[in-house]
Amino acid sequence: MCSSCGTNTRSICLLIICAATSKQILGFKLPVPFLDTSVSSMGSTSPEADKLHQAVLIINYEITMLTKDGLRCIDSLLRDLMNTDKPFAGKVITIGDDFRQTLPVVPRGTRADVIESSINSSSLWSKFTHLSLTTNIR
Repeated sequence: MCSSCGTNTRSICLLIICAATSKQILGFKLPVPFLDTSVSSMGSTSPEADKLHQAVLIINYEITMLTKDGLRCIDSLLRDLMNTDKPFAGKVITIGDDFRQTLPVVPRGTRADVIESSINSSSLWSKFTHLSLTTNIR
């Protein structure tokens, strides 16, 4: 039995722990506002860090509201915690959202500023495998 969520299966528990937005259960402890030099305040011995060490899959929905500096900060945190140079420390990251609906907020920014700050303008974007839904099932 898992002490974090009470499930009987560890793999299910890890999915439940990781199936949250970055500000909820995992609490990446990202700084606000994001700068190109921002780093997470999560300690390597914190309970959140322990959950990240155990996680096999991290699901982050509503990712399109995150800026590319936020994505870089998450990548840097995972690399530091896992002590590796692999992108996102080799963790499987599943992200999702609609780029036409929710974009990052750039105070007093132009449309070009918003597009430039979005995660698909990040150098890390090429590390993802891109899948698109083609059939609306509503």
